[in-house]
Amino acid sequence: MQVEKILEDKLKREYNITVPGANISEKIEAKIISISKKVKMAGFREGKVPLDVVRKKYGKEVLSEVLQDVVSSSTSQAINDNQLRPATQPSVQVLEFDEGKDLKYKLSLEVFPEVPEFDVTQLKLRNVKAEISDSDISELQKLVASNYKDFQPLKTPRPAKKGDTLVIDFKGFVDGKVLDKGDAVNFRVELGTGTLIKDFEDNLEGKEAGTEFEINVKFPEGYHNAELSNKNATFEIKLHEILESVATEVTDDFAKKIGFEDVSKLREALKKQLESDAEAMSRIIAKKELFDSLDKEINYELPEKMVTTEVHNIIHEIEKDQESLPEDQRKNHKELHEEYEPLAKRRVKLGILITEIGRKNKIEITQDDLRKALSQEVSRFPGQEQKVVDFYRNNPQAQENLKGPIIEEKVVDLIFEKANPKEEKTTLEALRKLVLDNNI
Repeated sequence: MQVEKILEDKLKREYNITVPGANISEKIEAKIISISKKVKMAGFREGKVPLDVVRKKYGKEVLSEVLQDVVSSSTSQAINDNQLRPATQPSVQVLEFDEGKDLKYKLSLEVFPEVPEFDVTQLKLRNVKAEISDSDISELQKLVASNYKDFQPLKTPRPAKKGDTLVIDFKGFVDGKVLDKGDAVNFRVELGTGTLIKDFEDNLEGKEAGTEFEINVKFPEGYHNAELSNKNATFEIKLHEILESVATEVTDDFAKKIGFEDVSKLREALKKQLESDAEAMSRIIAKKELFDSLDKEINYELPEKMVTTEVHNIIHEIEKDQESLPEDQRKNHKELHEEYEPLAKRRVKLGILITEIGRKNKIEITQDDLRKALSQEVSRFPGQEQKVVDFYRNNPQAQENLKGPIIEEKVVDLIFEKANPKEEKTTLEALRKLVLDNNI
């Protein structure tokens, strides 16, 4: 096999590769002989079919398989002999081939860049920690209690408002006909929860108990009942009663009702939850600031195909999200490309950097790491656990995709250990604001 380098431009490499025709012919003949020993054909005993007959019937198929094998093996050899680290899938262009003659093809690929050495201890990093206060716990306690709120009749009559629960009878009509399954008696609806379509709830606000009235609504486009999508409807309403919400008092009895010994144990659990949430937010901020520093301090050439692929993936997701927007609010492909190419470059750059740090520091992924990652992935799809497990078992590429986040977390831990970030104390509210301000 002959390998001739014809291009070395930044990260791009091109080689002309020649594989002797004699080598290919030998492989073809060996495969034909192997097939002849197993093939069954009418008029011949098994294993006694003449080679010419086998060659005539299977020759094209064998030639195709041998060429694929030869290109694959010679490409791998050329990459290894030249100590290349492909950043993307190499491409092959056949230049010349006739049966019995040499195979000549061009191998094109991009290689990973050389990442410059850098001292992570020089990075100015911080670890923002929130101190959980009694007021933080009390706020969460109120939120928990609000999920168990009670309702009682109004002490003083007034019009209905958001937060009230209304007891109503209703009957719906579309095009003058009674709406199938569009009626109910003594139905309870809490205004502002979105239980019913927005037009319906909005029209109930301001009404008083003991009144009967009609409301006009329009079912939204894409309504789950396609026959009603974008349709106008009229509903006859009888409002029996308005109930207002009553704040639940957090007592030991309430704590027991939701699974705790008493209020103090409830507050202990809430504090642990807030500490866990704060720790997660601190990690998010620390990683964001670390990646910002790495992106700013370290520069190197990026493989064009990796950037192109990442831009395409981002735009694909954005375009799916834009499908719900009116046409005049959607950005075209060119606009999206200009807007998201910098993000794609950042992701590729940091991805290569994380991979390189992991490789140079011999960071390994254990089976336990993979099991934990798979368990987390499975937990995201309650009720479909076995399907998710089977998907990963039967999809090697999906298994590989699990490794990226694991490596990232281990590399981040390694950098934090070496860089020794400066710890800063803050409030939970300030930490939440920091997350929001950074759009993460």
